[in-house]
Amino acid sequence: MLRRKSSASSNPPPSYTSDAASSAPPPAFTDFPDSYTVNKQSGILFVDNGDLQAHLKLLAAFNALRQKVEAGCKGVAAELEPKARWTVFLYVAVWRMELWLEQRAREPAASPYPPLDVLLIWHSARLNPLRFAEDRIRIHGDAIRLTDDQLKRIIACIDAKATYNPPESAFASWEAHTSQTFDPILHFEETQGRPLVVEGAEYFAPWVTREGTGYAQQGFLASVTLSSGNKLAVTHESLGASRLAEDLVACQAKNDARASLAGTVVSTISCPSSPAESAQAVRVRSAVQKSKKLGGSVAEVNKLCKYSLQGAQAVLRTMVLTGRDITNILSRYTRGEPFSLDLAMAALRQGSFIQKMHDLGWLDLDRFSDDDTILSRCVARYHAFLDLISSAPSSFFVPTLDIDLAWHTHQLKSSYISDTMRVIGRAVDHDDKVAEGTLANGFDITAQAWRARFGVPYSTCGCPLPSQPPLSRFANRLGLSSSNTAYPSGPIAPSDADADATHPSEHNSLVVVGHPAAERARQQRQKELDSRRVRDAKALAKDVKNGKLPEYERVKREKQLERSNDHAFAFFAPFPIVPIYGPLGFPAGAGGCAASDGNQVCPPSTNIQCGTASNAQCGAGASAGGCGSTSCPPTSGFSSCASATHGGGSSSACGSSSACGGSGGGGGCGGGGGGGGCGGGGGGC
Repeated sequence: MLRRKSSASSNPPPSYTSDAASSAPPPAFTDFPDSYTVNKQSGILFVDNGDLQAHLKLLAAFNALRQKVEAGCKGVAAELEPKARWTVFLYVAVWRMELWLEQRAREPAASPYPPLDVLLIWHSARLNPLRFAEDRIRIHGDAIRLTDDQLKRIIACIDAKATYNPPESAFASWEAHTSQTFDPILHFEETQGRPLVVEGAEYFAPWVTREGTGYAQQGFLASVTLSSGNKLAVTHESLGASRLAEDLVACQAKNDARASLAGTVVSTISCPSSPAESAQAVRVRSAVQKSKKLGGSVAEVNKLCKYSLQGAQAVLRTMVLTGRDITNILSRYTRGEPFSLDLAMAALRQGSFIQKMHDLGWLDLDRFSDDDTILSRCVARYHAFLDLISSAPSSFFVPTLDIDLAWHTHQLKSSYISDTMRVIGRAVDHDDKVAEGTLANGFDITAQAWRARFGVPYSTCGCPLPSQPPLSRFANRLGLSSSNTAYPSGPIAPSDADADATHPSEHNSLVVVGHPAAERARQQRQKELDSRRVRDAKALAKDVKNGKLPEYERVKREKQLERSNDHAFAFFAPFPIVPIYGPLGFPAGAGGCAASDGNQVCPPSTNIQCGTASNAQCGAGASAGGCGSTSCPPTSGFSSCASATHGGGSSSACGSSSACGGSGGGGGCGGGGGGGGCGGGGGGC
């Protein structure tokens, strides 16, 4: 909800609608308020135009880095296709982030300026706020935290050409600690692989091999001789399972109050300062301590779990844990890095959003130097979006690009979780992996709820919106009545100047290619959208014939129809956005597996379980690019966890205690998202 300062009563904003008798369009709205009202709390301003411009500047630097890598460079990835090269680069960057965290843990006063590739990975981690918070509390402490002031100083080092120029002390500090080149491109041309430690046994894993078994490839496989003399086939899954074994052993020690399992400490209603203050973490730890099956060493637990998440699942089931406990835990251990999600794949998915910002022209650093009205509208619409979330806690709302930019910007602030808890009553998570059909349905609901609450269209990008049901349909859910329009429409009314920015944000959409259920659901959505276009054209013709429209309104609606006819609808990706790659990153046949900018795409003929941590997973090692960590039940009829979310198709999607990615009652992958959805209810992106 928006609230104008005291001048509001004497100078009301122009209405979005206008009399047919008037042929002149209403003046463009420019008198934006200084603060907003969210959930009846006034004086709220979580982000402003300057924050958005700073964030866009950071995204411009990330985009320039990606363009350089994809343009070609020397080293292990020189022969790869550009997008495959970028994927390998991101896995190298994740390793460098591990080194950066080690440096900051040892030297808290060291330079806060990370290399640009590390900053990119940190940024992607930050956009998963609850997992980021839990990783900070459980593992990294303040080492992973950049204060708001530090981030401002880092962004100030980006020049007008989107080049990152930190102080010389940053170079010296980094190189002294890591013996690596600070420049990410130069390092990428030099690096060959990374060291790994499994049960005390050290191993050097190459990034890329001709056989496709490198650490940054989808078929990672290595043979390691353990201290026992036994050989172990190491995969990303076995590394993740071993990390879980380490935490299980730590939980058995009664003198370590910080010991906990990932997925048990932070929730939407609780973000404690330590695991010992989390009732859920304490309960799960107590169940681990009471277990009679666990051994006393990591090697013993690994053997019991068979170095696999499926084996770990069986062990966890012997404890007094709920199905939700088990799936939340397992989904955090799909890989060996000390993070609760696959950060390389998170960065890859985020890259598609950055590309959208580039396509809008918003990464041009001079774009808003003379007129930042569009950013003011972003800020207004974001606060209205939060107000909408607060009005319907059980609903799943999908942001547009402009709102998502402001949302991402807010998440970069240290106060994000406390802000949303204070005004909404819970921490609003940002799920970056959601089934395409769930997003499409969620966007329709958002558009209808937005129009009902605020009285203006949610989007004018060209995607035809659903018909508006009677207001009473939303009254109970949104707390509205026929006489209760939420607030003046001016600040959030759509404008032709930023129509493209009101396109649904779909960087987090999980796409399934070639699966019959997913294809049928996609075809049904296409038919529905086509019928909406016909509906809109007929409505315009009728209004023109009846003389109901002023000239400016007629022209505006005709432009809207033109955009619709030429527009690429959201949540439609019948073919992979990224080419399907073979072992070394060269294009492969259609029987392969791919990552659609980090969103998993699996044809059913592969019989590969996307989203599992198996060494045959899809998407250049993208174990976390799908839903969850364990395979979907074979009876579901789906060949992959990603397709089990099915985009609104079959009702046999994962959702049991052994399902993918969350407890998801009603068939959802990802916690709370009933109806076959990925992602929790209540405003997840």
